[in-house]
Amino acid sequence: MATPSTNRPSIHTTLVTEAETEVTRTETVTRDITRDIERILHEIRELDHLRGEETHGVTENVCIIHDELQLLSEYL
Repeated sequence: MATPSTNRPSIHTTLVTEAETEVTRTETVTRDITRDIERILHEIRELDHLRGEETHGVTENVCIIHDELQLLSEYL
């Protein structure tokens, strides 16, 4: 009598494979979220830098206006 053979994986192999697949999906999602967060943080830093430059420009303009008003008040 011949021993039956099959190419089907055992239940244990299937369960391990499904668990490993879930871990792989979780790792992929985690990497995607991490990448998205890093991109958003980079954009926030760029905006913060631009805002700082704008603030500096506004401050310079206010100082110029202040100086001109001071000169005008002295003239009058």
